[in-house]
Amino acid sequence: SRKIHGACGCAPRLLHRFALITHLAALIEEEPESIVLPVGADAVAEELNEFRQWSELNRESHSSVEALLRNCDLQLNPQGIVTNKASMTDLTAEAWRLAAMIYLHCRLSRLPRSHPDVVKQMTYLAACIRRMPTSGPLFTAQAPFFPVFLLGLLAVHPDHKLCAEGWFQSVIRTSCRSSVPPAYEALQRIRDWMKDEIVDDDVEIPESIALRSPWWETMVARVTEEEGILCLI
Repeated sequence: SRKIHGACGCAPRLLHRFALITHLAALIEEEPESIVLPVGADAVAEELNEFRQWSELNRESHSSVEALLRNCDLQLNPQGIVTNKASMTDLTAEAWRLAAMIYLHCRLSRLPRSHPDVVKQMTYLAACIRRMPTSGPLFTAQAPFFPVFLLGLLAVHPDHKLCAEGWFQSVIRTSCRSSVPPAYEALQRIRDWMKDEIVDDDVEIPESIALRSPWWETMVARVTEEEGILCLI
């Protein structure tokens, strides 16, 4: 269940965790007084933090994201991009894991985009994306489209935003994925709306998840109304 699947670029179990996070977030909305659901959220967070994936190209999963990045740095071309399929596969799978962590923090735990836990995972995600090619034989349907979109959507640090924008612009220049240009246009519109409507409060975050602002749900409602369903796989 932790073996990277070629069709999606990550382990099937990880995709199930995205669905579980969505489900738990909906339950917390319905049962804000539940003492069980926050425990479930912590359990999912702990699992994702230790979630290691492997593939036929590399059966020995890396012990941490830092270890993965160090290994990739030994094999970069002059442009700072990985040049072998194994590294690309590992980076893609890790990008999905980091995206799941960010999704959990923001949707389920209702942490603001500027929270240190969110920013930490965003920094790691940007580091993975910077090392990936956006064209050529290693750029396939497995490219982490949703993680890149998430990075651009939630970025509060300029370098994170530039990383996502650079990926989109580079892919669009090569005209190799027709779904990317409309998604990039939607991303820009959503960011413009979030700039005025989603406030990252500097006040102390309530201990209870139910008392925190469900800003992700507000964003989803707006995106669904204005953009419809976005295909980001």
